[in-house]
Amino acid sequence: MFPALGLVQPLAGQASPLLPVDDPRLPLLEHLIARGDVDDPSPMQRPFKRSVAAEALSRGRFAPRSASAGIARTLLEAFGTSPNKGLWSIRGAAGAQGFSQARRELLQPAGDGGVKPFGEVGGEAAYGVLAGGGRAAYEPRLALDPDWIDSTSTAPREARWRMPEAYAMLDLGWGRVTAGQYPEQLGTNGLAGIPLGTDAYPRPVLSLEARLGPVQLLAEGSNLRQVSAAIRPERYRSFVMHRAAVTVSPALHFAVWESGLVSTTSGGAGSFFVNPLRPLLLSHLFGTADDQNVMFGLDATWRPVRTLRLEAQGALDDVGSDGGDGAKRPARWAASLGAAGALGRALSWQARVTAATSLVYRTHRPEEYYTDGGIGLGRNFADQVLATVQVGIPVRSAWLVSPELAFLRQGEGRLDAPFPTGSALADTPTFFIGTPRTTWRAGAHLAGQRGPVALSGFGGVHHSINVGNISGRTETGFEGRLQATLGFSLGGPLR
Repeated sequence: MFPALGLVQPLAGQASPLLPVDDPRLPLLEHLIARGDVDDPSPMQRPFKRSVAAEALSRGRFAPRSASAGIARTLLEAFGTSPNKGLWSIRGAAGAQGFSQARRELLQPAGDGGVKPFGEVGGEAAYGVLAGGGRAAYEPRLALDPDWIDSTSTAPREARWRMPEAYAMLDLGWGRVTAGQYPEQLGTNGLAGIPLGTDAYPRPVLSLEARLGPVQLLAEGSNLRQVSAAIRPERYRSFVMHRAAVTVSPALHFAVWESGLVSTTSGGAGSFFVNPLRPLLLSHLFGTADDQNVMFGLDATWRPVRTLRLEAQGALDDVGSDGGDGAKRPARWAASLGAAGALGRALSWQARVTAATSLVYRTHRPEEYYTDGGIGLGRNFADQVLATVQVGIPVRSAWLVSPELAFLRQGEGRLDAPFPTGSALADTPTFFIGTPRTTWRAGAHLAGQRGPVALSGFGGVHHSINVGNISGRTETGFEGRLQATLGFSLGGPLR
């Protein structure tokens, strides 16, 4: 505990800016959570507010002079809040990005590598029940990334600027409304979430959240790009999600959720904005046309002892569909399992495994794919099994070095591929369409910040068999990415 630090948390109903999921200091907080030194303020849901992170840190359980205590003090200085009525800050950074390939997911190589300049500038403010933030990033790497698309086209974008986040929040304590865009993750820590993840770049959303004692309700919706104009161009597309979570005890947390790709002839994301609480899964019972691809899922987090955390997420795809052609279909589901804990007095460990079947996220209607501009909303790849083991090693309370071993087996199934029909559908394997690619990886992650210097990245050796899903083609080489910046921060109270 840190009763002597003098950090007073905001009063109930006082807003606070979000802690971005790409903050280089967040892995240190995740390290403390994995060890059990700090309670997870929002199990299997990111981002959370800076004030929530500060409160969790101030209630941490560690010896005063331990390595974890030093990390907590460093993070509290960065995330801590004051009793002032409001606050503001302006931040900026400049540096460079070096990368062996432009796609952010190094296990799925694509795009040319290189070294490019990088810079960002943004600000945050909170006053009473209102908060907001925004960042603009100069990132020439985008022109090389096949997953970067602009707001109106499915073609790769040549522009060098993007907005990692831009949002406004109304926070009443018991309920919160957030409008804007920011990276989101709903799933097992360290893996892309099944319904929502950070593989894709953020898009504008409207999020409604309510807290009723131990119960948290979340509803979210966003408009998506149309598919090719040659495929039912009159259809509007929207992503809708509902989630109900309950904290049974400090050690046990459950959630049930549904998400849907809704296709309508008018109104855009009307199924959400007209009635954000409309249950997608039950809509067929009320005679609603089959104009949506609904995924139903469960989350669970459990700490049988303080130094061990277990996580699970699972989902069934296309629940309630009429099947269209009536053909036999392989199972469509995705699941993740994770375990983490303390290793000695200072280290942490994490082990994770996830699987997504060959046809998950797709249906016989292209406008109901879980994609936006051809890029996955939760994950950008299915037809795979991925396993990782990682150790977290803190360095001088400001950096986290995480050696990792990873295994990926990837089939030829793609999220934007045509959905098979007839006998081709019946013959489609549940896993690994075509020639599967196997990749082994050994490397290390680095993240952290001290003063104005911030670093984040990964470097390691990849050994791949059947590269490009071509039988017998084997490659071994280095893959890596490093972002290094020097930054500044100005801020103070709003009176």
